[in-house]
Amino acid sequence: LRDSGTASFKNGAITGADNGIEIGGNFAAGTFESIDITSPTDSGIEVTGAVTAAMDDIDVDGGDYGMLVSSSGSGSIDLSNIDFDSQNTAGIYYVKDLGGDLSGTITNSAGAAYKYGSQTAKDVSFSGVTVSGNNVGLETAGSGDITITDSTFANTANDVKITGTSEIDFIEGTVDPTKVDVTGTGGFERM
Repeated sequence: LRDSGTASFKNGAITGADNGIEIGGNFAAGTFESIDITSPTDSGIEVTGAVTAAMDDIDVDGGDYGMLVSSSGSGSIDLSNIDFDSQNTAGIYYVKDLGGDLSGTITNSAGAAYKYGSQTAKDVSFSGVTVSGNNVGLETAGSGDITITDSTFANTANDVKITGTSEIDFIEGTVDPTKVDVTGTGGFERM
């Protein structure tokens, strides 16, 4: 039970931790601004429980994930001006649904920039994101529909990969329709 206030973290550097920022549980709340996370072992940010937070200007260089929403993660995080670079598995991996606004850049992930697991079911929309040099721009095995607006996708293997039932609408911006792979029952529409 929180008595009062919201924790605020600003202007920091975290190097070599298992997880740069780990947040969750008992409706954890906080604001995070201008934090550089370098070479985390696992994740730059890990959501481990119920959360309500805002993060601005968070840079993550390396690690398996820029942000991991674990199977116990829930709630909402507004992410603005993110810069995730060179993750081994995914820029952001949503094992379960997490709400919140999202803007920024994910580059050079060996896997997907955005990965939605099979337990994701909520509809999602985001705009103003740049994903380039990743193996896959957005990969979903879930069932929630995704709307992408005014974004740039320029990736090596696939811009979009759909293995679940999600329907993806891409409105304005740059995407290569020849780099869309649909093996599930979902679909992709460039509007």
